[in-house]
Amino acid sequence: KSFTTNYILSNFLAESDKNHVVVIDVGGSYRKLAQSFQGAYLEVRLADEFGFNPFPPSDQIMEKGQFDDDAVAYLSLLISRMCLGDGHSVTVEQKGLLERAIKGAYAKGEVLLQNVREELALLAKEQPAAKMFADALELWTAGMYGRLFNRPGTFDINKRLVVFDLQGLEDHPELQSVYFFVIRSIIWDKLMDRSLKKIIAIDEGWKFFNDDVGAELIENLYRTARKFNGAVFSISQSPVDFLETRAAKAIIANSYIKYILKLTKGHELLSQFDLNPNEIEA
Repeated sequence: KSFTTNYILSNFLAESDKNHVVVIDVGGSYRKLAQSFQGAYLEVRLADEFGFNPFPPSDQIMEKGQFDDDAVAYLSLLISRMCLGDGHSVTVEQKGLLERAIKGAYAKGEVLLQNVREELALLAKEQPAAKMFADALELWTAGMYGRLFNRPGTFDINKRLVVFDLQGLEDHPELQSVYFFVIRSIIWDKLMDRSLKKIIAIDEGWKFFNDDVGAELIENLYRTARKFNGAVFSISQSPVDFLETRAAKAIIANSYIKYILKLTKGHELLSQFDLNPNEIEA
């Protein structure tokens, strides 16, 4: 699967200087591709050098004073991912509180995660549910993860090919998962530039969105990328990995091209990928 993906991405990059690729990987399958195209290869670790701000500049999230609804929804889901444990989903009321806090922070200037936490603390005076999020964000602002997510970004992602290898975070699965979704914020500039064609390739990322919040985040990523002249590749070793995640429906419904390599088993599952009997037989 990695060889095939490298082949497709190589041809895409060779086709035009206006074609850009972002890869999210856990392993190292795209190191040579990055070297071949003089790309940026980032082995992400829990260290100061990998700090960044998940909140984009206001001119990227607002146009003529109007917020991009998809962008605000994505940021609110990202915060809920930081705050909620596995198996918990965000309620409509909680989404509303998070969106209010985000917009309130942007109304006062450029935003860091600490600013959103402060807005949630203010909202807690009238909406007690906001206090839970404000308290939970302490770990991500003043706690051990604050040096990663509560300061201006340090990444230069101007290269046409950027690979994020998250293997170095394997001892922090909750951090690995959040990082996966924050990468969308890192590549915001690239995503918003409609003059570029983009592919976001996610290799074995299904483990990061196997809950309700993750499913919503990945659906939002697909929708946003398509809106801005981009595509998302979700790559997995077997059909079972996709179908056992809560994000399966969002991925399949938003994937109009499927590449299926030779399988030794699991052919009976392919109908769930919208393949017809003739395609499955082939």
